[in-house]
Amino acid sequence: VSLSEIALPLRRADVHPPLYYWTLSYWRRAFGPSLEAARALSLVCSVSAVCLLYAFCAFGGVRYPVLASLTFALASSTADQAQQARSNSMALMLVAGVALVALLLWKHEAKSTLNRFLGFASVALLGAASFMTNYMAAIPAAAIILWLVVVIQRGRAALLIVVAAVGAGTLLVW
Repeated sequence: VSLSEIALPLRRADVHPPLYYWTLSYWRRAFGPSLEAARALSLVCSVSAVCLLYAFCAFGGVRYPVLASLTFALASSTADQAQQARSNSMALMLVAGVALVALLLWKHEAKSTLNRFLGFASVALLGAASFMTNYMAAIPAAAIILWLVVVIQRGRAALLIVVAAVGAGTLLVW
């Protein structure tokens, strides 16, 4: 099944964005068409989200980051999402990626324009990917990006325009 064959019915009759379904299509080609294989994608995304949370806490100065990530990992909602063949775990992983990259940009502000651009472009792409996975993921991703712009930007309008263009460009695909 091609990516357009997946996107077209979603656009016509469904309320879900396509990135999860596109990823699942390739995942199933690699690991088989079973429900267990589909659920394994959610499990991998959930474990990745736990790892990203650990990194976020560690880089953010949390004294015991393993406790925060372990609490999240053992929460019933996390375990439930990890075993469902749905987009929530992937969206959570991508939003956690937005948060981690934003934190790293804030704590270790890049000196060169290229490194700043790459950092902001990463945040924009991860934010757009989270939106293209689950529309509700746009809320925390947008809040993190807004915080990043307010805290770090301080007059770097050109860079902000580039990042906004990258994010908007990814949405045009849909």
